[in-house]
Amino acid sequence: MIEAGVAFTAARSRLISRDAPATSIRRISWSGGETDVLELGSGPPLLLIHGGLSSSCEWVPILDGLAADHHVLAVDQPGHGGADPFDYREVDMNEHGSKFVGEVLDALGIDRAAMMANSIGGLLAARFAQNKPERVSSLVFAGFPAGLRRRPPLPFRMMALPILPRLALRNPTPEGSRRFMGDGLAVTHPELLSDELVDCDVANTRRHLESFLTLVKRIVGLGGVRPQWLLEDGWQAMPGGTTILWGENEPWASPSWGEGRLADLGAEIRIVPIPNAGHVPWWDEPELVMQEARRVFS
Repeated sequence: MIEAGVAFTAARSRLISRDAPATSIRRISWSGGETDVLELGSGPPLLLIHGGLSSSCEWVPILDGLAADHHVLAVDQPGHGGADPFDYREVDMNEHGSKFVGEVLDALGIDRAAMMANSIGGLLAARFAQNKPERVSSLVFAGFPAGLRRRPPLPFRMMALPILPRLALRNPTPEGSRRFMGDGLAVTHPELLSDELVDCDVANTRRHLESFLTLVKRIVGLGGVRPQWLLEDGWQAMPGGTTILWGENEPWASPSWGEGRLADLGAEIRIVPIPNAGHVPWWDEPELVMQEARRVFS
């Protein structure tokens, strides 16, 4: 475990040195343990929340760009990145979203912030915004926010099989990481990802395998995404101007599907299709994603 932690820290340092060398790392506590926050820039606070089975490393390629006019803070979710291990098996995700995000803001001394979140991070941000709207100035979902659809893409449906998640995740390699990210699952062009970013993903999985397995078990059952993860209500309570930057190659659903789904839920949320992009759209189109995010946060 110690060796895996050292390997992750070294991989993260190489990635930061490559893409955002002025970034500092702050260690903070919340009621479930400790975690790391990548910090860069000055100005209004912008909290970044990564997706599941990932880490704050996923934001590093655009940290410099976002920090041009914001104090950017990218937090590691529990059981991810630099955070302590975490067991998700008995966690109420609705309660967890509000608790974790709120306690992170408290630990950072921030009353109110803009937020940008990906995938499961989007679920946490959405729940927090619904329960504490006075603390969220604006919100961008970068990629499909977890909870809009019960039927996941095939690779995620397969994760419901009892032994498959451990077999799939137990021995990560750079080549395997690129394959898994490809075909729009995370990114349309995995060959363009830097070696440093891929190495960080591999080290993260090695460090947090057991936490990841509890999260996968909590998210996906044989019937698809478990009901408690579905965001069926509260979309009308999102901050004004809430935007989803939706990759046109998103494996969960197309942007047009999302427009119909949100209309059915009575949500007035703007969808911006991101061409040639998958589930992590800024990896394919960083300049366009940053441009659209700044438009919301300005």
